[in-house]
Amino acid sequence: MRVLIVDGCCRMRVLLSGIMTDLGFDVVEVDSARAALEQAGTGAAFHLALVNWTMPEMDGLALVGALRSLPAGSAIKIMMVTGHDDLTKIARAAVDRAGDTCLGPLTRAALIPKLQTLGLVGV
Repeated sequence: MRVLIVDGCCRMRVLLSGIMTDLGFDVVEVDSARAALEQAGTGAAFHLALVNWTMPEMDGLALVGALRSLPAGSAIKIMMVTGHDDLTKIARAAVDRAGDTCLGPLTRAALIPKLQTLGLVGV
Protein backbone atom coordinates (compact mmCIF):
# COMPACT_ATOMS: atom_id res chain seq x y z
CA MET A 1 0.00 0.00 0.00
CA ARG A 2 1.14 3.54 -0.77
CA VAL A 3 1.14 6.37 1.71
CA LEU A 4 1.69 10.06 1.03
CA ILE A 5 3.31 11.90 3.94
CA VAL A 6 2.74 15.66 3.83
CA ASP A 7 4.68 17.69 6.36
CA GLY A 8 6.84 20.79 6.12
CA CYS A 9 9.13 19.51 8.87
CA CYS A 10 11.84 17.17 7.60
CA ARG A 11 12.21 15.46 11.00
CA MET A 12 8.50 14.62 11.11
CA ARG A 13 8.59 13.25 7.57
CA VAL A 14 11.57 11.05 8.46
CA LEU A 15 9.86 9.84 11.67
CA LEU A 16 6.57 9.04 9.93
CA SER A 17 8.32 7.53 6.93
CA GLY A 18 10.31 5.18 9.17
CA ILE A 19 7.19 4.02 11.02
CA MET A 20 5.17 3.51 7.86
CA THR A 21 8.02 1.74 6.05
CA ASP A 22 8.43 -0.61 9.03
CA LEU A 23 4.71 -1.36 8.77
CA GLY A 24 5.15 -2.35 5.11
CA PHE A 25 3.91 0.77 3.34
CA ASP A 26 5.47 2.23 0.21
CA VAL A 27 6.13 5.84 1.24
CA VAL A 28 6.20 9.07 -0.74
CA GLU A 29 7.22 12.17 1.24
CA VAL A 30 6.43 15.76 0.29
CA ASP A 31 7.02 19.03 2.13
CA SER A 32 4.00 21.06 1.03
CA ALA A 33 0.34 20.89 0.10
CA ARG A 34 1.23 21.95 -3.45
CA ALA A 35 3.62 19.01 -3.79
CA ALA A 36 1.00 16.68 -2.32
CA LEU A 37 -1.56 17.76 -4.90
CA GLU A 38 1.00 17.27 -7.67
CA GLN A 39 1.71 13.72 -6.46
CA ALA A 40 -1.96 12.85 -5.98
CA GLY A 41 -2.86 14.35 -9.34
CA THR A 42 -0.43 12.14 -11.25
CA GLY A 43 -2.89 9.26 -11.13
CA ALA A 44 -0.66 7.24 -8.81
CA ALA A 45 -2.94 5.55 -6.30
CA PHE A 46 -2.41 6.40 -2.66
CA HIS A 47 -4.21 4.38 -0.01
CA LEU A 48 -3.45 6.88 2.74
CA ALA A 49 -2.31 10.47 3.17
CA LEU A 50 -0.80 11.53 6.50
CA VAL A 51 -1.30 15.29 6.53
CA ASN A 52 0.18 17.79 8.96
CA TRP A 53 -2.23 20.43 10.17
CA THR A 54 0.09 23.42 9.99
CA MET A 55 1.86 24.10 6.72
CA PRO A 56 2.74 27.21 4.73
CA GLU A 57 0.68 28.17 1.67
CA MET A 58 -2.24 25.85 2.45
CA ASP A 59 -3.08 24.29 5.81
CA GLY A 60 -3.86 20.61 6.24
CA LEU A 61 -7.63 21.07 6.32
CA ALA A 62 -7.58 22.98 3.04
CA LEU A 63 -5.46 20.18 1.60
CA VAL A 64 -8.04 17.59 2.70
CA GLY A 65 -10.69 19.45 0.70
CA ALA A 66 -8.39 19.78 -2.30
CA LEU A 67 -7.50 16.08 -2.20
CA ARG A 68 -11.17 15.12 -1.94
CA SER A 69 -11.92 17.18 -5.06
CA LEU A 70 -9.51 15.13 -7.21
CA PRO A 71 -10.98 12.32 -9.35
CA ALA A 72 -9.45 9.62 -7.11
CA GLY A 73 -9.70 11.76 -3.97
CA SER A 74 -12.62 9.95 -2.40
CA ALA A 75 -10.63 6.71 -2.31
CA ILE A 76 -7.70 8.14 -0.32
CA LYS A 77 -7.92 7.62 3.42
CA ILE A 78 -6.67 10.74 5.15
CA MET A 79 -5.30 11.10 8.66
CA MET A 80 -4.42 14.46 10.14
CA VAL A 81 -1.22 14.25 12.19
CA THR A 82 -0.80 17.10 14.62
CA GLY A 83 0.26 18.31 17.99
CA HIS A 84 -2.98 20.31 18.24
CA ASP A 85 -5.50 19.13 20.78
CA ASP A 86 -8.18 21.70 19.98
CA LEU A 87 -11.45 19.73 19.89
CA THR A 88 -13.05 22.29 17.56
CA LYS A 89 -10.30 21.72 14.99
CA ILE A 90 -10.54 17.95 15.38
CA ALA A 91 -14.30 18.10 14.82
CA ARG A 92 -13.74 20.31 11.77
CA ALA A 93 -11.31 17.75 10.36
CA ALA A 94 -13.99 15.07 10.68
CA VAL A 95 -16.55 17.28 8.94
CA ASP A 96 -14.03 17.94 6.17
CA ARG A 97 -13.78 14.15 5.71
CA ALA A 98 -10.40 13.44 7.22
CA GLY A 99 -10.65 9.81 8.30
CA ASP A 100 -9.00 10.32 11.66
CA THR A 101 -6.67 12.55 13.65
CA CYS A 102 -3.53 11.37 15.42
CA LEU A 103 -2.36 13.76 18.12
CA GLY A 104 1.30 14.01 19.11
CA PRO A 105 3.54 12.63 20.25
CA LEU A 106 3.54 10.63 17.03
CA THR A 107 4.78 7.14 17.73
CA ARG A 108 4.28 3.72 16.21
CA ALA A 109 2.13 2.81 19.23
CA ALA A 110 -0.07 5.87 18.65
CA LEU A 111 -0.42 5.33 14.89
CA ILE A 112 -1.21 1.60 14.80
CA PRO A 113 -4.69 1.83 16.40
CA LYS A 114 -5.58 4.69 14.06
CA LEU A 115 -4.42 2.67 11.04
CA GLN A 116 -6.45 -0.30 12.30
CA THR A 117 -9.54 1.92 12.54
CA LEU A 118 -8.99 2.95 8.93
CA GLY A 119 -8.64 -0.71 7.93
CA LEU A 120 -5.03 -0.33 6.78
CA VAL A 121 -3.25 -2.70 9.18
CA GLY A 122 -4.41 -5.93 10.78
CA VAL A 123 -5.63 -6.14 14.34
